[in-house]
Amino acid sequence: MIRSVTRGLAALVALGVLLVGVPAALWTLGRPWLPDHLPTGDEITATLSRPDDGSLFLGALVVVGAVAWVCFAFGVLVELPTQLGLLRRPVRLPAGMRWSQHLAGGLLAAVLSMTLAPAVGAATAAPAHADPPAPVSVSAEADPPATAATPDVPVAPRPAAAPAVPRYTVGHHDTLWLIAEQTLGDGLRYPEITALNRGVAQADGGALADGDVIREGWVLTLPADARTGP
Repeated sequence: MIRSVTRGLAALVALGVLLVGVPAALWTLGRPWLPDHLPTGDEITATLSRPDDGSLFLGALVVVGAVAWVCFAFGVLVELPTQLGLLRRPVRLPAGMRWSQHLAGGLLAAVLSMTLAPAVGAATAAPAHADPPAPVSVSAEADPPATAATPDVPVAPRPAAAPAVPRYTVGHHDTLWLIAEQTLGDGLRYPEITALNRGVAQADGGALADGDVIREGWVLTLPADARTGP
């Protein structure tokens, strides 16, 4: 639980820096060379024809940073309702913006894991000590002698079949929240899936950690009451 809170706090700080700190830094860097009026064609030509004193590189850097920030902010807006379970089918961004969606999904999952894991752990924790069994009174009178009878042939009990462990193969763009919602009926139970699969090696050599994005093809173990049918 401490590790989940630590990762969640780090993800929350990273979200604040990326969403607020980056645009503030871009504005501070780009404000000196921003024109106070709409430049004319002659002014643009004169600016491009004179020797570069570093402002052109700074301007290009600010423009690239602004585009990257817009992509990340859009990824957060798209991924937030998916992580909260408000969308039945997740929105898939174009390939050029997929990085922002993956980054936003990982950070949001870590933050949600920090806020929801303590409540889920308290609800699912078993009691530490069981009540002692009630004392059984023993009668002082001896039992009457049993009458002779033909001994019954003992029948060996049939061993109960071990219950099948429900498993789930991760599909394209699945999230822990969506898997918990589909198989357990409640997206808030996704920390139970994380606890069952944390550190378990997968076929591609990876393993699930708190707040990490799961990969397509992983086989996750689910709680015993999960529904894995079609």
